[in-house]
Amino acid sequence: MINFKLLFLLAILPALCLGQCFPTSTIVYTSTDRINVNGVKVDIKGVSWWGFETQDYTVGGLGQVSMDSVLTYLANNGFNLLRIPFQADMILNLNTRFPNGINTGINPDLQGLSSIQVMDALFTKAASHGILILLDLHWFDFSQSNIPPSLWYSSTCTYNSQGICTSATPSCVNNKDGHCVNYSEDVIKSMWATLVNRYKSHWNLFGVDIQNEIHEPALWGVGPSSTDYAAAAERISNYIITNCAGFEGLILIEGIGNTPSNTYCENNSVTQQGFWWGGNMEPVRCRQITILNQAKLVYSPHQYGPSVYDQGYFETSDFPNNMPLIWDTHFGFVRGLTGKAVLVGEWGGPLTGKTGTWSNAFVQYLVNRDMRDTIYWAVNPNPGGDTDGLFQSDWTTPTPGKTTLLATLQPNPTKFTLSGSTVCLSGGSTSTSAATTATSATTATTATTATTATTATTASTTTSGSTTTTSGSATTTTGGTGSSSGCGLAISQSLAGSWANNNQPQVQYNVAFKNTGTTAITSLKVGLGAAPNQVWSVTLNSDNSVTFPSWANSIAPGQELDWGYIANGNGPLSMNVIQPSCSGSATSSTSSTSSTTGGSASTTTTTTGGSTTTTTSTTSGGSGHLTVTQTTGSQWNDNTGANIQVNVVFSNNSPSTVTYLKFTLSQVPSQIWSVSANSDGSYTWPSW
Repeated sequence: MINFKLLFLLAILPALCLGQCFPTSTIVYTSTDRINVNGVKVDIKGVSWWGFETQDYTVGGLGQVSMDSVLTYLANNGFNLLRIPFQADMILNLNTRFPNGINTGINPDLQGLSSIQVMDALFTKAASHGILILLDLHWFDFSQSNIPPSLWYSSTCTYNSQGICTSATPSCVNNKDGHCVNYSEDVIKSMWATLVNRYKSHWNLFGVDIQNEIHEPALWGVGPSSTDYAAAAERISNYIITNCAGFEGLILIEGIGNTPSNTYCENNSVTQQGFWWGGNMEPVRCRQITILNQAKLVYSPHQYGPSVYDQGYFETSDFPNNMPLIWDTHFGFVRGLTGKAVLVGEWGGPLTGKTGTWSNAFVQYLVNRDMRDTIYWAVNPNPGGDTDGLFQSDWTTPTPGKTTLLATLQPNPTKFTLSGSTVCLSGGSTSTSAATTATSATTATTATTATTATTATTASTTTSGSTTTTSGSATTTTGGTGSSSGCGLAISQSLAGSWANNNQPQVQYNVAFKNTGTTAITSLKVGLGAAPNQVWSVTLNSDNSVTFPSWANSIAPGQELDWGYIANGNGPLSMNVIQPSCSGSATSSTSSTSSTTGGSASTTTTTTGGSTTTTTSTTSGGSGHLTVTQTTGSQWNDNTGANIQVNVVFSNNSPSTVTYLKFTLSQVPSQIWSVSANSDGSYTWPSW
């Protein structure tokens, strides 16, 4: 951060601009509210390619087409992630499990390989096509293909009269060798360590999906340890982190299935049960996942349409307009609540009939919520089945409409290009700030609730300290400071979810503070009518007021600051503006030219409504052209004076690749990120 009273940039030394390229040995995947590679946000377009979990012990289709032809099709259509389901039996018997059905005339390089060696080949070939790999423990043994395991260890279910598994007893599973194998938690942990340590040196090991579609009798955060999947997922994740040093991938944790009525943090009145296996993330409201390295954690729900099972909510008169509220309740709240990435791990189905309607509605929901990172099920053909696939039965003809639908969902996925020992990232969208994301979610939620006729939006007021709340409304708007002073504050609250916790009703609201005036608002303090159970993005003070951290405690005209809370009750908390502080605003445009060593620079600065963008174009030695764009962010006051946060982008406008960049600033900033400060007062990018 740079003191607001000082110049931001004095000179750009002659240099070449760095692209988003990294040595493969340095690739690190992390989860913030998005998925990142070496700190760069990436846009994921994934698909599952199943087969290793079946009696074929290899990905499907290799009896008809080559592995390379499938990978080429995927890469050409923008897919950058493959989810590979497998069975534990294959990993526990590395030397004795061989693939079935591979046409070695089409795939000569796979001749004589064991199943794990075919997986080795898949990693290498996928990397050359710029495709990442997610390993998914689908089930323990292919003999379970008709009855997937309900828990993270092998067990036998006791079913009630409705055919629901109500309890489970540890048991063994007969493998193809005739041995009854007990897939205990310890066995599964060891299996994962074997697999991850085998592939952790591959730059395209995106991560692990530790267990597919846990369901009844699994619970989350409650009940005995034998059914508490939240605790088990943490134990398995921590084992991988501890025993796989150098693993730089992500750990995906799915939800559970239906749970008994009025279970912990479940809102039966909205969902009417109807959870998909692996799709129930409602309990995350009360029990979040905590692992040894939170930067690896990704939540991964599964969702399907009527072709898989005709849930009750598909039969209502308002389908599909009823679905956004259900998706919000099942999983849509998770990213905003936890601050962790959400990657929908399975979804799909035919594009005809009611499932086609569902598919289009689901894509629109994900776009509206800015949750475009998903993994489609599946590459494999499924003619006449419940999910369909990207290919028709010949493994060469695309299924009509699939590529168009998925391109609508993720139109600009990140492209990974491997060149020797370097991988470059291109395409994708720019990073979205938390405020922008929250605003998008709030807008979409409001639209959804309006569609389902469950809420109304009240008119805002401008009387100082006034509060307007509509009873039973999912969106409320509160007026802030008086407009006569040049300040204006609108507070909107959007219902993100409601549920019961031990018979106590609870609600989650997303809140937006928007400056509707003409001057910046600083040092904002807002009182709450009651103490919430939890808040995020703000500080809750002892007097039940909330304030923003110093680096975000300024709202420029037209700007929003977003936060959220969970509280007891059935409606939103009342809010009263305690302390606004308005500063002057200016609108100006200036242009100047300055000289730099080895070249020239032309600088244009535009300030409008409290937001300033400075663009400096530098010609370096007559051979290169670098554009530096600086955009002001938050502004605030502290004991050092007036401060401002500035976001900087360096763009290479020359035809030549740039390999080194070094620059100076006119004054030492209070804080920097993504660059290194040198002893001579210059700044450079890290070696990667």
